[in-house]
Amino acid sequence: MANHSTDEVSIIQSGGNTEIRLKAWVLSDSYTVKILADGSEAAVLKPEVSRYDVCAAFHMPIEDNTYGIEAAVTLNGIYQRIRIVAETGDETVVLADWQSDEKSVLQKSAEKISGTMHNAGRALRWAWKEYHFLVPPKAWKEKLASEKRRVESAVPKHSYDPRERDSYNAWLEKQEYRQETGRADVTFITPLAEENFHGYPVLHQKQLDLSQVNTEYICFAGKDTELYEPFFAYLKECEGYDFVSFDSDRKDETGRYDPQLKPCFSADTLLGCDYIGDVFVIRKECLKEEDHTEINLYRYLLDLSEKPLKRKHVEKILFADNTKECRMKTVEAYLKKRNEDAVLEKTENDAWITHFRLKDEPLVSIIIPTKDLAEDLKICVDSVLEKTTYRNYEILILDNNSEEEETLRFFEEIQKEHDNIRVIEMKMPFNYSRLNNIAIRDHAKGEYIVLLNNDTELISENWLEEMLGWAKRETTGAVGIRLLFADNTIQHAGILMGKGGIAGHCHHGGANDSGYYYDLKIPYNVSGNTAACLMVRKEYFLAVGMMDEELQVAFNDVDLNLKLLKAGYRNIFLPHVMMHHYESKSRGNDIAGEKLKRYMKECAVLQERWQEYIDHDPYYSSGWSRDYDYQLKG
Repeated sequence: MANHSTDEVSIIQSGGNTEIRLKAWVLSDSYTVKILADGSEAAVLKPEVSRYDVCAAFHMPIEDNTYGIEAAVTLNGIYQRIRIVAETGDETVVLADWQSDEKSVLQKSAEKISGTMHNAGRALRWAWKEYHFLVPPKAWKEKLASEKRRVESAVPKHSYDPRERDSYNAWLEKQEYRQETGRADVTFITPLAEENFHGYPVLHQKQLDLSQVNTEYICFAGKDTELYEPFFAYLKECEGYDFVSFDSDRKDETGRYDPQLKPCFSADTLLGCDYIGDVFVIRKECLKEEDHTEINLYRYLLDLSEKPLKRKHVEKILFADNTKECRMKTVEAYLKKRNEDAVLEKTENDAWITHFRLKDEPLVSIIIPTKDLAEDLKICVDSVLEKTTYRNYEILILDNNSEEEETLRFFEEIQKEHDNIRVIEMKMPFNYSRLNNIAIRDHAKGEYIVLLNNDTELISENWLEEMLGWAKRETTGAVGIRLLFADNTIQHAGILMGKGGIAGHCHHGGANDSGYYYDLKIPYNVSGNTAACLMVRKEYFLAVGMMDEELQVAFNDVDLNLKLLKAGYRNIFLPHVMMHHYESKSRGNDIAGEKLKRYMKECAVLQERWQEYIDHDPYYSSGWSRDYDYQLKG
């Protein structure tokens, strides 16, 4: 049966009509989609959509492909059964099969639409963009990236471009807000006029005086802010929480622009910019240590960032924040108070990069699994040896069944030339998790570990200093960096949970400057980082149970990152530290036969274990599309 996937199907019957929306693909050079209504052919559709993701997953040429279809069809009449099938000439596959006794409105996940082969197709669609072990051939990698940029350069269907005012305002018109359902126990502290606050008590203070506050909660609103009318309907969100924040945008004489859909509380992101802004609600009790101090909202956020508060983020744009000031000095004072030695580097958008200075140089163990491919491995190792400015490191090359004489000769020579390089023979079936677990547990001497792919090449010479600066903080779990394809498009910029169905690389294939707001400009919290280049404290790696050896190839890095999150550590992505990742050739095509069965099993493990994160990545607003990074979801 032809591999296929139904990404989205919606059937709505009302007013005597049946509206059908379909997004799907079939791996066939030629096919026709037919909509059958109560057994009769009601519409015929032709595929028109280029699916570069499908091409990548199946290692197919990308030129002139039309594997995908996106269509919206209205049929006259109400029907009891709708079947959508794709005819390839040799066979017919079912994309959807619906009966009216299920629901009048059908919106099912792809996993529930059709059978086993369809699920396989879904998994394959995930695979292309997820991990360093499954890759497109180098011969057409550049074409793939170019095609992806071309497709994503236009505002995609069912999403809106936050950079375009008209597009953003069109999205705003579709937003729904709750109605006010009662008053909250809140006092506003603000320099703004009292008539703007719906009769809530208002204090104008320059120094915080909690004795004047007769409510459980305080809402701060800075001088350059404006609360939109729906804001007050969400004030009761503070009940039961210590801290509540909201999404915002900017506003000028021509209207609203620059939406800022924010993550859940991200303490490390806060060290690079005040992404929360000058409107938030906080329990009065939480500010006792700040009483009688000069009001500085950003300082309050920083001082409370490591406190175990119960926090909530309301994913609605409820205020305008036109604050334009660099607040680096507040961060410098905060870090100095914590005895953290750091240098702040100004970037754009009133943000900055925090560089932590090292007080010592602990040993770092760099772990590189490989099988043959001596040429690629040599490029990787030479770049580390020649460019790395940090001196106290060792390299452990994990030889997983290499056979080629050139490779074996390279192993011998490199160990003779460098006393900080060891080749560890690991004659066993490939299991990425097991290889790294054995190496780290039994062989690595370093206090910190770097997992590194054999097909990488260093760009940033100070990579270890920068990664260590963050990894040495007790709150840090995994540290990742920006990985680039050979053509300098993005291969990895943090792992986004839920992308492609399970997890994917953010900005994959995008231009190197394609970030939005602080994204790709400053260090920021993420759910995870790829193990193609990842640093973690060895103690933490062992404490969370190392890598799950049931996950032999796929998702082992995702699982490790999420275990660190669950243990209370924060994963950080450093966009200013860069490395080329040419993508592994040693694993080959990973989507056939027994490998496919294994991959499907690994998908199921992640879904069973981490569905909460798959449903909602805490560091990526649910208002953003997961199909097109940092586009407003329609």
